[in-house]
Amino acid sequence: MKRLLTLVACALALAALAAVAARGATAWGVTIHATPAAVAPDQTLTVAGVLTGPASVAERDVELWTYSDAQCTVESSAVTVDGQWLTGSDGGYSYDVGAETAGTYYVQAVAYPSLESWDVLATSECIPVTFGAAPVVPVVPGKPASSFLCWNREMTNPIAYEDATADQMWQTGNYFEPFALAGNVVGGTNIGAYHLVCNAPSTVTATGFGLGGSGEVYAPAALQAYHLLHAGGNDLNVYHIYK
Repeated sequence: MKRLLTLVACALALAALAAVAARGATAWGVTIHATPAAVAPDQTLTVAGVLTGPASVAERDVELWTYSDAQCTVESSAVTVDGQWLTGSDGGYSYDVGAETAGTYYVQAVAYPSLESWDVLATSECIPVTFGAAPVVPVVPGKPASSFLCWNREMTNPIAYEDATADQMWQTGNYFEPFALAGNVVGGTNIGAYHLVCNAPSTVTATGFGLGGSGEVYAPAALQAYHLLHAGGNDLNVYHIYK
């Protein structure tokens, strides 16, 4: 990140956000996407987007903030950012993003009128970027590993079965893996920053990412590789993330 946050700067930024909200200024917006969404640990990916608004979108300062959580609340210094500080004539911006260590991180774009201003014009959604290897299913010593399965879409929470039993159930074709959705819910099957459900709404679609049994998130390439290694598509213990 280009700016060094101080307590005073944070206070100014929060005040600016409150002022914008009070004026009901909703005309500014900034998009964000990663290409690709996941790469090997020693590679970089591109995070880019476009600023839109009621005034000129050129020469605006769009900064990329990096976090360790899916809500973009806990800042991370493990991600390296290098790229275009100011928007182009079309409002576009672009950054090359890398990571010092493998893992899934989260990035968010924040737009300011200029490099000298802390007034926030717009904030993008929080998206994941992954630098990592193939998933490894964790096993707790002294306890049998377990997999969650559903037997119909009327049930809400999936049921955990020992892996050997789950494998046999999977082979019958009468059971399916639960969906992983963002956020924790009271009384739900919460894993990390997600929860598993059998009856996900029809509006959600697969993101390509996978959720491990300890809450770790795996890139699409790693999930696909894991899937191919297991006969019949049995990739139990790693759940497909939907959004």
